[in-house]
Amino acid sequence: MNRFIRYTILLSLITFSFNSFAATLSSTVNRNQVSTNETLTLTVTIDQQVDTSSLDLSELEVDFEVLSRSPQSRNSINIVNGRSVQESTTVWTITLVAKRDGLLTIPAFNIGAAKSEAITIDVSNAKNTPSSNLPLDVKVSSNRSTVYPNQQFIVTVELSAQRDVRDLSGPQILVADADVEPLDQQNFQRVDNGIARQIVILKYAVFAKKSGKLTIPVLTYTGLKNARRSVFGNTGDQVIARSNQLELEVLDPPISNSNQAWFSADDVSITSKWSTDIANLNVGQPVTRTITIIAQGQHASAIPPISGLTSIDGVKSYKDQPQLETGKTSEGYFASRIESEALVATKAGEFTLPRLSIKWWSNETESWQTATLEAETLQVTGSTLPINETQSSTAQSEFSPPTNASPELQHSPLDQSKAALPWQILSGVLGMIILFQFFVLRKQNNSSLLVSAEKPSFTMEKSAWTKLERSIKNGEQINLIREAILHWANSLDISSERLTLSKLAEIGDSRGLSESLEAIDRALYQAGGEAPAEHLLDDLRLELASFRSMVKPQLDKDNDDNSGHRKVLKPLYPTS
Repeated sequence: MNRFIRYTILLSLITFSFNSFAATLSSTVNRNQVSTNETLTLTVTIDQQVDTSSLDLSELEVDFEVLSRSPQSRNSINIVNGRSVQESTTVWTITLVAKRDGLLTIPAFNIGAAKSEAITIDVSNAKNTPSSNLPLDVKVSSNRSTVYPNQQFIVTVELSAQRDVRDLSGPQILVADADVEPLDQQNFQRVDNGIARQIVILKYAVFAKKSGKLTIPVLTYTGLKNARRSVFGNTGDQVIARSNQLELEVLDPPISNSNQAWFSADDVSITSKWSTDIANLNVGQPVTRTITIIAQGQHASAIPPISGLTSIDGVKSYKDQPQLETGKTSEGYFASRIESEALVATKAGEFTLPRLSIKWWSNETESWQTATLEAETLQVTGSTLPINETQSSTAQSEFSPPTNASPELQHSPLDQSKAALPWQILSGVLGMIILFQFFVLRKQNNSSLLVSAEKPSFTMEKSAWTKLERSIKNGEQINLIREAILHWANSLDISSERLTLSKLAEIGDSRGLSESLEAIDRALYQAGGEAPAEHLLDDLRLELASFRSMVKPQLDKDNDDNSGHRKVLKPLYPTS
């Protein structure tokens, strides 16, 4: 019995010792009554040094949004009855905003065995306060209530703040199952009932990815009222504004009676441009048609391609890779798809290119529309080319270069000389005609679509030039050399439109360059794609190098200026 009593007394002393050193956890707030547009500061303190991640706020986030969380550990030494006592505390300072009105509860927190007390907060609805009396207010709206997949709609965020509210900040809009891109930001002042307020307008373009419900979430913006600058940064009373939640319905795309892919836009147009007068062409003369499709309110990747190559008896064709450009204004996206096709007639006559059309859904009229390029006619004069020069290239895909034609028939050297003489005379005449056309075109003012895009880098041009030199040196097939020339020329960024060989010759303003590029086209369209003579390749390399040396100083300057960066939105700091 004595032993049992001793054990009981010892256990009681141990329990008393642990209780006397148990940690204390407390929660306090700076006020118990707030509105839904006011912040609340919660301070949680434990008189021990603990891991700052040990405080669980998951229950708190049911009724409150955590704007900031600042943990801090403190150590101090106090003198008690002449003895030094070390004290450690861990403090969390948390800025909150209520998600709704009513009596809300800040829950009790637990860290180990320590537990705090719950706190009740009385939250009033800020919507009952006129906007003109709020330090900060926000409204979110959309220009459409129902949309279709991949159809552009504009979301506008309007912030209104009293003049003494500064340092406005807020999140970018993030929408599930949608692409969101900022378009514009405007800062100005508006007088409401004699009171001037700061106004910030933010615009976003949104493209839903699939059918169903689309939600623009609640957005929280903050600012500092009566802000003061100090060595510790800006200080003042933090104010907030919370937007309304916006819901839209994404409908299934309307069914079209054609097999074309779904394509919506605000407006669509198709235009064509020729490198020379198509009413006065000669047999064997290359001519390039550039077709431009412009779509307002859409990305370039959504514009459908023009199907197929020109397929007309007596006309050979070669289609370049399409050029896609996307830009944006304060009103939304605009885009272009540019497709170039080189044509050469192998016999005289009148050749009509068929009418082209693209079916698209109009966002404005909510109906199917058709953009059309009317049929165009080539007038060709001259003699029909020899049979070995008119053999059509094999079928080719939209993005592939033409394959080689059948090999030329074998002739004796004497027969080859006789057969080549008429063609040499014809080539000389065609060359003079083309040079005259270059001179005339140079005097004309050509308008073109200006599309916002980043400048190609200097490194891109250098790489393209190296590849071109290697193609010429190795005597590769002419279609590969031609492709390398166009790739290098367009990397120079010396024209607002996609360059063709004839356009490059016009810019170069050199007879030698024009003749060399003309020889490339002749070799491609009339000789089956084989590499031209070695001396012609040498002339081509020298002419292109001379042209590059002429434009390279400006290319170096543009690289140093570093002027090709994309424009970004201004900081969200409205001024008074």
